[in-house]
Amino acid sequence: MEAHLRPITRMAAIVLALATVGMGCAPPPTDRGSATVSGPSASSAPKRIALAVLREQDLRPTGTGPQRIVHPLIHQGLTGRATHRERHARLAEQAASLENGLWKLLPDGRMETTWRLRPGARWHDGAALTTDDLLFSLQVGRDREMTAFNSEAYASVDGVMATDASTLTLTWKEPFIDVNTVLGGEYQGGVLPRHLLEEAYLRDKTSFLDLPYWTSEFVGAGPYRVREWMPGIGLRLEAYADYVLGRPKIDHIEVKLITDANTLSANLLAGTVDVVQDIGSMDLALQLRDQWRTGRVIFNFGSDLWVHLVTQFVDPRPAVISDVQFRRAMVHGINRQEMADTLIAGQSPVAHTFLSPNQPQYREIEATVRRYEYDPRRAAELLEGRGYRKGADGILRDESNQRLEVEVRSPPEEETSKAAATIADYWHRLGVDATTLRPTAQQFSDQQWVATLPGFSTFGGVNDVNSLRFMHSSNARMPSNNFRVAGAGNRYRYMNPEFDALLETYFRTVPLSERIQVLGQIIRHQAEAVAPLGLYYNPRPGASAHRLTNVGDEWPAVYMVWNAHEWDVSN
Repeated sequence: MEAHLRPITRMAAIVLALATVGMGCAPPPTDRGSATVSGPSASSAPKRIALAVLREQDLRPTGTGPQRIVHPLIHQGLTGRATHRERHARLAEQAASLENGLWKLLPDGRMETTWRLRPGARWHDGAALTTDDLLFSLQVGRDREMTAFNSEAYASVDGVMATDASTLTLTWKEPFIDVNTVLGGEYQGGVLPRHLLEEAYLRDKTSFLDLPYWTSEFVGAGPYRVREWMPGIGLRLEAYADYVLGRPKIDHIEVKLITDANTLSANLLAGTVDVVQDIGSMDLALQLRDQWRTGRVIFNFGSDLWVHLVTQFVDPRPAVISDVQFRRAMVHGINRQEMADTLIAGQSPVAHTFLSPNQPQYREIEATVRRYEYDPRRAAELLEGRGYRKGADGILRDESNQRLEVEVRSPPEEETSKAAATIADYWHRLGVDATTLRPTAQQFSDQQWVATLPGFSTFGGVNDVNSLRFMHSSNARMPSNNFRVAGAGNRYRYMNPEFDALLETYFRTVPLSERIQVLGQIIRHQAEAVAPLGLYYNPRPGASAHRLTNVGDEWPAVYMVWNAHEWDVSN
């Protein structure tokens, strides 16, 4: 995030003038396909809104989260993520569960899951969406040559069968708890139209992601369809009358690409943008909150992000970092609530665990979460118990008269570097000679450099339960794997067989009540070992105009539009 931002009011007049030209001038293109043309809903005047994005949209499975914000608007999977990380049925009638019998645990340790498509599911070109499309999507997803479409779920799939045009059954060779992410749509390729893509897939897999299908010719099954794709400018979307969950209430959505956060805020003030998933920075969001009279700023806790402190567990410098009592002393010396109040305007509680209070599992494990409150006196006692005494210069020294010196690194971003500097300041007060290092982007791209930090580092990262997969010892960045692993990896290189066993048990335990018990054990283990230490959750500020209704206060990851078919505009 930028540390210093120009006041919004300096730009508002300029941007207001600019915002009235450009996208609204071009006539709509000729309608594609044979699908029903979407007309205005209810009233004679079409309902229109403008949605802003900070990144050029990329609907390919290789696109990152901010590049796929519009994806739930124009396409859906069998299920989709909603608030509180729950999965709602979309193209499927129901998400698979043990309770409804669509998820079965077999006596031999295997599983079986079934999904039934909703009657009337159709592609935007009018073609019926059937299990032929699901089978084709799974064929592409399980093709090892099509790495962009691969999902970790497919490694556990044993068999695929379509019993009719609307019923798909998968058999699993082992327990897998995230079955409802299969063909879910947010990641990998999701559900693909066989009638449009099969020929291209069979002809040349290497150019599959270069097809115009992924941009101007995209055909999905979501509440809106692409009317115009304008590189560098945005998209025009129109309501799809035959959307399987019902016609959206808003007729047209103009997606505006505005890459500058100050310009974006000025557009919100001017009324030329109605809604945005990420304003761009907390500082700018607070300015907007104070000035915007026709809308609201929403600090979203569903963004799956937190800021935390990691410790080196392989050959740390100084070696005392390996001592858990030392790590606990350092934790007691950090005023995390003050950090949240100062760095993110009090929009987060202290992160005593990676789970945030709005996650459903949190309520089940909250009572067992160990809390390290800010207590510099306790910190001093623990350090004294490790043999440290303050010298004449006020710096702690060990029994061999070595100064206690630690380094606190951060990624290049302003957000995490501020956190690192704040922690170093707290530790100075304890008598620790703490220095900070904010790397260049080039340094931070060096995986070995990141993995071999000497002492501590702040990080911003994903805090949903699935992120636990990367904390296993097998994901530690080590010379044996050239410091490269899947996903974020085990950055702090904490390797413990007991912890690994808990992780493995969690991801093969299907009954939810039993799984949450294991999750509680995982969280207690992390807290006892101080591996890692949560600082605060990182709400991403979004915004919506008052005239726009049914926009939630929370949305999963970047997908603020998860329920856009329910949005409406007031008169």
